[in-house]
Amino acid sequence: MLRPVLSAPGDEERRRVYETWLLRRGDVLGEVMQLARLLSEAPNRPDAAALRRRLVEAVKQADPLMRRLTVQRVDLFNCGEQPDTDPVVRFAYECPQMWETLEPTEHARVRRCPDCKEAVYLEQTVEGVEARARAGQCVAVPAQIAQQKLHSLHRPVVGRPDPRQYWADEIAWPDKR
Repeated sequence: MLRPVLSAPGDEERRRVYETWLLRRGDVLGEVMQLARLLSEAPNRPDAAALRRRLVEAVKQADPLMRRLTVQRVDLFNCGEQPDTDPVVRFAYECPQMWETLEPTEHARVRRCPDCKEAVYLEQTVEGVEARARAGQCVAVPAQIAQQKLHSLHRPVVGRPDPRQYWADEIAWPDKR
């Protein structure tokens, strides 16, 4: 059941079939997928706060790898440290929150983190992500934007390269490339 979802990550119909199958089996991952979908479709629905609370709890019970493979398509960066902290450290930090668990604001592409109370900006371009990061703002990076950028980062390395760290280095020290 998972193979069709992984082979076509943007196919919402396949994702929905997998979600339904998981829900029928009583798998908490199905609930995570369903809650994330509902909150993505209508972040200001009347029961959104309760759905976000339940999603936070369900995520803790779901297998982290399976959740990342099936649900999280937006990574949150540049948070977890004070704004005056080195931008490389801030950008390399990946927030444990999900876009769907953040509180909506009056702007569709801005949400507020329930933990640190900072605004998180959803950016649709590499340039937008980098500008927010340089400004010390928390930024949500859609998977396709992150993949586009990470594939462009080439440098000879030995060991386990960290492409997020490379991107952070590039943001903080663009002339060093």
